[in-house]
Amino acid sequence: MFKAEDRATASERRDRQIFTDLKKERVDSDAKTERLKALRLEKEAAEAAELAANPPAPKKARAKTKVAAQD
Repeated sequence: MFKAEDRATASERRDRQIFTDLKKERVDSDAKTERLKALRLEKEAAEAAELAANPPAPKKARAKTKVAAQD
């Protein structure tokens, strides 16, 4: 049959593999987050530069309409 030591070591090997996989996934996720953050900041900087170069035209004031008072 199996020895108790074999079972413990197999369990430990599975645990180490799971922890290694989780660490790798976390590193990959962090790298993806950093890449997306850099892209977002670059886009925001480009939009700010475009807005500074070409400010939007001022909005025209709406004409107010008078409402006749009803008696």
